[in-house]
Amino acid sequence: MPIPFFSLINKDYDHNRTTSSHNSQRFIDAVVCDEDGDDYSSSDDDEDEEVPTNSNNNNVDHDEENLDDSFDDETEMQQHQDMISTDDALMNARHLVNRARHFAKLTRRKHLIHDYFKREAKAKKLAGNGLILDCIIRWNSSFYMIDRFINYKIVINEVTKNPRIIAPEISTSMISCLKQLAFCYEEWEILMALRNVLSKFEEATRLICGKKYQTHSIGYLVLVGLEHHLTQSIPSGQQAHIELIFRKSLYDAYCYHVADKVSSIQKKSMMIACFLDPQTHHSMNDNDKYVAQQHIIDEARSRNMFHQAVPLVNDSSNTIISNLSNGNLNKKDNQLNSFLTGCDKVKTFTSFEEFWMANETVLPNLSRFVQSFNIRPTTSVPSESLFSVASYVNRKQRCSLSADTLRYLMTLRDAELVAGLIKI
Repeated sequence: MPIPFFSLINKDYDHNRTTSSHNSQRFIDAVVCDEDGDDYSSSDDDEDEEVPTNSNNNNVDHDEENLDDSFDDETEMQQHQDMISTDDALMNARHLVNRARHFAKLTRRKHLIHDYFKREAKAKKLAGNGLILDCIIRWNSSFYMIDRFINYKIVINEVTKNPRIIAPEISTSMISCLKQLAFCYEEWEILMALRNVLSKFEEATRLICGKKYQTHSIGYLVLVGLEHHLTQSIPSGQQAHIELIFRKSLYDAYCYHVADKVSSIQKKSMMIACFLDPQTHHSMNDNDKYVAQQHIIDEARSRNMFHQAVPLVNDSSNTIISNLSNGNLNKKDNQLNSFLTGCDKVKTFTSFEEFWMANETVLPNLSRFVQSFNIRPTTSVPSESLFSVASYVNRKQRCSLSADTLRYLMTLRDAELVAGLIKI
């Protein structure tokens, strides 16, 4: 199940608040130490008066220590202020999301407001039939709610500014409630910044989820893309400043929940799978390609593939794969570079399967790596989704279904996938 990112923001807020208190305590301790240091240095100065020849040097050293201490204090104060501003921004975002959720609930419960939103959506050609609600424990549903809320910005501003536009008979209490839920320009900027940050996570979720099992090749690109999205520089401005705070918060959560939890073996497997997939190979940078090649060579050594006399692409060539163990990495003579050459012609192949079915005999050793690394799923979402659908089909209203009937129903649901497997 995808990580609830709004809970990540909350956790990050608690972490920042705790860190802020620790920094405040360290700042107080630093001030106390400075005061103690001043008392101690003053006593040293009294003693130094008995030796006039060294007093100037001691005073210079003392001044330098004071400058260093003051610089450290300013750094601590600046970090403390940055943490406070981060905490405020995250809490404001949380408060705005709750207000948007409350407004959506209000429009859906009151038929007059709901009908007005449906009419305006049809007149202004807006998506859907009004605002939607989210499931708080699923962050992507919160993203959809915020996205729909921003798309209806004009209608919401009209309703909150002049509630009687909905209907003349609207009650006074409802008018007061709608006016209290009005959003100012800065608040809309915060919501749009939050949507911009979460939009890439929604795209990533779509990439790795679905009926088909996505392999490590897609998973590697998703992780690299998210890290780049959260760390890249953005233009200056008020919305950019808020968006930068959101990115920093989510990046800390990303490092804690994802980057730091992925083992070196998993990273190695994902890089090899991404490198051997013709569709994702071109998306890797040069450094990652080089590292992936080294991983493949090391893996081949560990499997003793260098001692197998397997012919290369060129049948007339007398070189064999064992040349790699002797350090002979001629680009024309090894399967790895034959694969790279084939990737340049990947446009002639429509899929990963077609490419490797056509090159299985040409690149036998790399085909073994493909069978080992490129069949590993990067997520269990398809299996979990299948179990959820089966549970719904075999619900209590249809509990008399036999096991064979349920199996046939689930098979018919994925008839296209089954047909594809039969052709293969």
